[in-house]
Amino acid sequence: MKTATMLSGWLFGFFFICCIVGAADYLRRNWVPRFSTFWVLGAMVSLAIVFAMTWWTTWKRRRTARAWGVTASLTNLSIPMYMTYVAHRRLTGVGWEMIAISAFSLIAYSWPDSERDSPTPEGDDSTPQ
Repeated sequence: MKTATMLSGWLFGFFFICCIVGAADYLRRNWVPRFSTFWVLGAMVSLAIVFAMTWWTTWKRRRTARAWGVTASLTNLSIPMYMTYVAHRRLTGVGWEMIAISAFSLIAYSWPDSERDSPTPEGDDSTPQ
């Protein structure tokens, strides 16, 4: 499952770049000092931070990568669910792809790590006899 986790981490790195570019484009097109402008930019930057932390902790193999991965997966899954159930819009191909990627990432980050959950402490290569 390490390969799936690393793949998901790099996908969230790509989502981070998409959020930053989208926020910059939104700011360039809609720069009017209104509350709604700051609300949208705040949401985009918050998503970018969650995705960036997921990519960084996965890439550096930190212990917190699992928590950041589950958070990013659930956040990414909530966007098409909001569009479907609250905004009452039909999902396009991109919406279904986001659901599939988010579900794959959620499974990858939630899957128990057999090496981390092993009863022998790390660094102890002795086998019981």
